[in-house]
Amino acid sequence: MSDQRHAAQAREIENHRADNMLRERLISHATEAPSALYLAMQHYWRAKEDGISGDDLAPYRERLDAQYLRSRQQGLVLEHLLRLYFIDSKPRVLCHRVMDLLTIRYFQLVRVGGASAKLREINSGDDHAGLSAEELASGPKVLDRYRASIDELVDVIARSALDRAVEGNGNG
Repeated sequence: MSDQRHAAQAREIENHRADNMLRERLISHATEAPSALYLAMQHYWRAKEDGISGDDLAPYRERLDAQYLRSRQQGLVLEHLLRLYFIDSKPRVLCHRVMDLLTIRYFQLVRVGGASAKLREINSGDDHAGLSAEELASGPKVLDRYRASIDELVDVIARSALDRAVEGNGNG
């Protein structure tokens, strides 16, 4: 009986380690793509604020556009992984929210007149950016919600129950 109990405890410890390693990988992915895009947007915004324009602004815009596409692609992959690994939909919903907020911010920066009313409407509500279409017109509100959402995403990944039925995640 004692050997069985020790074996069960060893399995429990190994499962706990595997869970923690998976959570660390997912948190890393959940913060890298959005953070890279956020920083690229800040770099572009600062260049514009410093009066850089025209051909001199083009390299900043090219880097921003390339990072936008990379981060959006990575965000979609992460969203599917979160759907797969977690029982609760909250991690996936928060990941989607973070990426929607960054999309709005991107268009606030690169489009004359900011993000269009249609884009703001599509990305409004709890299933998307978590703000109303009107609130999405405000850069500060979008950035504040982004910062709160990325923090919440990290916390939720750290605490939510993993789906132990998923094979190959170290939990099956």
